[in-house]
Amino acid sequence: MTKGGFSNLEASISRATSSRFARAVVGTAAANVIATGVGALGSLVLARELGATDRGLLALVVAWPTFAGQIALIGLPQAICYLNARAPVNAHVALSTATALGAAFSGVFGILGAACSDWITDEPEAVAMLRLLFFLLPLATVPVIWIASLQPTRLDLFNLAKLVQPITYFVTIAGMTLATGGLTLDVAALSLVLSLVLQALISGVLTWRFVGRALKPSRNLVAPLLRYGARTVVSTFPYLVNGRLDQLILSVMVPPAVLGNYALAVSISLLSHPVALAFGYVAFPKISATEKDSEKRRVERLAMVGSLVAGTAVLLPIAAASPWLIPTLFGSAFNPAVPLIWILLPGAIFFSCNHVAEDVLRARGQPLAPALAEGAGAVATVLLLLALVPPFGAKGAAVSSVIAYISIGAILTRIRSSNSARAQVEASS
Repeated sequence: MTKGGFSNLEASISRATSSRFARAVVGTAAANVIATGVGALGSLVLARELGATDRGLLALVVAWPTFAGQIALIGLPQAICYLNARAPVNAHVALSTATALGAAFSGVFGILGAACSDWITDEPEAVAMLRLLFFLLPLATVPVIWIASLQPTRLDLFNLAKLVQPITYFVTIAGMTLATGGLTLDVAALSLVLSLVLQALISGVLTWRFVGRALKPSRNLVAPLLRYGARTVVSTFPYLVNGRLDQLILSVMVPPAVLGNYALAVSISLLSHPVALAFGYVAFPKISATEKDSEKRRVERLAMVGSLVAGTAVLLPIAAASPWLIPTLFGSAFNPAVPLIWILLPGAIFFSCNHVAEDVLRARGQPLAPALAEGAGAVATVLLLLALVPPFGAKGAAVSSVIAYISIGAILTRIRSSNSARAQVEASS
């Protein structure tokens, strides 16, 4: 074949790959947008029916078990995605091993969390709900591993499984509101439990059918899973601190109504997150599976530019409309959320892009690489929250988050630039 023929063939392959990447991103983004849209409708129902105070208590009840569950997963969803992309023939064995590890760790964290529930709040109803959600922690965490096992080979089913919980939760709370003429805090929490049960059932069936039966853990895979997962946790734990600590601190330092407004502002500011995140979900297995560095860099560029453009395009109109949108949809009790949305806007864009950049680095087999950026961000978050929340409350928490996310983005950009420069030097030598 002539040189021109090789060039034409390479161009055709590149166009086909780009087209597949684009279709995968669109499909994943669509699923994420549906999940976010349903979640936003659910937040609307919760805010209007519960009011700012009970909405704040629900945020407290959900925030602490969610934080504990993400730690208890010890990076296993990322590990199972990486290993299954590299060695799909052993996917069912890796899934079995990751399931056993995830159930064990989340069970321990659930027991510890339940024992500490009355330290978090002195509201009897909230304490009871916290204990219930902590005891059910394996129900919330293990299906995350199952869903992640679908990501390398069945992205369509991965997207489908992710939709089950938010859709079920919305249908349940909306149905209960229509049936009873109102919604209470305990019904909202029990609706969440029901949605988790259904997600566990469906994700279990899908992985059983398309990945394999999770019945035979392998001792040989414990070390690789924990090694990759532990290196991921080094960066994801600070990531969780940066993403969750603001609400956790506010939950013990401000009235529930203030936390309710802040939680709503955070939810609104993250509406672009599912669209931007789709680029990372698609790029992760593609980068993991290819050995060609030029192809890795091409997918990386598509993912980073796409997440930035998508995040900005979604959030700017929402921020502009928020003075009218918030009181119209949620009621005047949530007017304090509007300035919080404006403050959080730049941080929310960086938050999504940072997540995609970290997916890219983990896909390159560098789960420790984001640790420097997230660790620095976590330190900044803790110091800023302690300094700004006491005098400024929720606005101080919002400013702290923005500064931390921008700092993390700057460090991640530097790491990626260094990696690209090193790869180009190696390719030319």
